[in-house]
Amino acid sequence: MFESAKNDLLLKGYCIIDDVIPNKLIHDLRKKYLQYFTNDATLTCEAFLSDSGLSGIIFSDGLITAISEIIGKNFCLYPDFTLRKNLYIPWHNDTPYLTDNERLESTEANMVQASVYLQDNTLDNGGGLDVILGSHHNKPKDEINFLSSQMMASKAGSLVLWDSRIWHKSREQTHASLQIPKLAIQWTVSRNTKFSNHFLSYLKDRILSRRQHVIDINSTREINYLNSILKLNYPSSFSKSHLDVIEKNQLNMLTYNF
Repeated sequence: MFESAKNDLLLKGYCIIDDVIPNKLIHDLRKKYLQYFTNDATLTCEAFLSDSGLSGIIFSDGLITAISEIIGKNFCLYPDFTLRKNLYIPWHNDTPYLTDNERLESTEANMVQASVYLQDNTLDNGGGLDVILGSHHNKPKDEINFLSSQMMASKAGSLVLWDSRIWHKSREQTHASLQIPKLAIQWTVSRNTKFSNHFLSYLKDRILSRRQHVIDINSTREINYLNSILKLNYPSSFSKSHLDVIEKNQLNMLTYNF
């Protein structure tokens, strides 16, 4: 299973591992946060880590094993854990902090976006992300045929990983699909620390300038979340159960005090 996922991440630019998180936990979290969010929003990192159900997903044995098998053991985690409701954004990739040469250094993914959705992202439900297969291998934007996109369909509780370099966007919603709120647990991991300082500097620039990511340009929904990133410190911001998992698996938890 993991060999196939590794191959998908390398060649397609994304992979999906089904049934990583139990259905009941996904159902309970979805019910809880549909009541919690009064509008479209992004959860702060502190609120995320304080919820043992949410944070327990990221630090669960099944998920840690899956990521370790796909991108390598002792991988890095970053302080951008969150849960988002109804975030729809246009075409972009998640590596504006890398130069063209840095993007070309390896065919393997180093920086990787991770997500667990709290609903099925089927076509009837409004779909998942649209991606341009192979665009993580540094194809210039002006050479990309955006009409050739493919939808990443996934089931609730699946782990979805995509190479941060791949071009992707939210699928356009219909009136019917907008009646089904979308909830996504999202965070960033990396194979090693090669671009860690790049990424942490980029996050800080987003916090200070609000102009580094397509999300920030026309929206203020991320402000509290972005500010919360700077407040996380390792190990003091993490529970004993989180720290036990990090130590047991020899993970690199990188915050602004590391």
